[in-house]
Amino acid sequence: MPASKQVKQEMQLPVLNALSDVQEVIKEEKLPIKEMNEEELKLKVLIAKTEKKIKDQQREPEMYVFKLLTPESQKPKTYESIVNEMPVFDNETGNVRTARLIRGASSIWMDEQEGYTPQFIQRNKLDIIFNNGYLRVPRTNKTLLKYLFNSDDYDKKENRLKGKKPKYTLVNTLDMENKELEKEEARLRAINYAMNASTEDMMIHAEFLGIGMTNQFGEQKSVSKVRVEYAGKAGEKPDYFMSTAGTPVSKAQYFVKKGLESGILDVTTKKGYLIWKDSDKVITEIPFGKSAIESITNFVMSKTDEAESFYARLKDVL
Repeated sequence: MPASKQVKQEMQLPVLNALSDVQEVIKEEKLPIKEMNEEELKLKVLIAKTEKKIKDQQREPEMYVFKLLTPESQKPKTYESIVNEMPVFDNETGNVRTARLIRGASSIWMDEQEGYTPQFIQRNKLDIIFNNGYLRVPRTNKTLLKYLFNSDDYDKKENRLKGKKPKYTLVNTLDMENKELEKEEARLRAINYAMNASTEDMMIHAEFLGIGMTNQFGEQKSVSKVRVEYAGKAGEKPDYFMSTAGTPVSKAQYFVKKGLESGILDVTTKKGYLIWKDSDKVITEIPFGKSAIESITNFVMSKTDEAESFYARLKDVL
């Protein structure tokens, strides 16, 4: 009998009336909530939150982090400033220009900072201070970022003037964010697989993952409830989830477990052996100290004529 007939058909749950915990996601993602039961809504919100996180991580970093190039053995100063005015090679114009940070100036180039008196310039030069070796600059501070990227003190600056040694670098937060993004994308793929898997494939894999089919009251869980827990497993360990989804091993283990639970198979009457309960016929040996389910599954996966015959019969009677 197909696995789908062994579980209670999906129950129609009442539509949620209180959505305070998910309203923001629903509003932003424009999720349809009409005729959607509680379990389906949870899955939709789970995916919407993951997709939103991925979109957020694809944007420009909110904060750029710069680090002083100090020897590892040397502790950075609590406060350390670098120069806020210097001649540098401007790659855009191909000329040497003086870069300077002035409060209120929209350009970092001195030849574009017109109309300022010497007194104003002296009072409004901006300090660049590293705190404990780090400088954090919001992405909205475009002027400071342009100066930092054009300064010869920056280790990645192209066409640095001779004799200039770099003093700071940009911490590769993008690389860390990309790795985090890859994790989120893997998580989303696994969750999407969990949502779209057929009921039978889901039940087989859910059993393999150790998801219980009954609730705390001993009642059969609805298909929707199992799917929510199945999607949760996908999100927890997406790599393991996808590597075991739909595999012959997980399917074989499912049928072996069902055979033992239904009493078709027996491993207790004859210690150390698997037998057909109705005939007491020995199928295979169970090694001492080994899990019965694991041993029988390994027997099925051995693909011998005896194993193939046993597996075919087992699936037929179930």
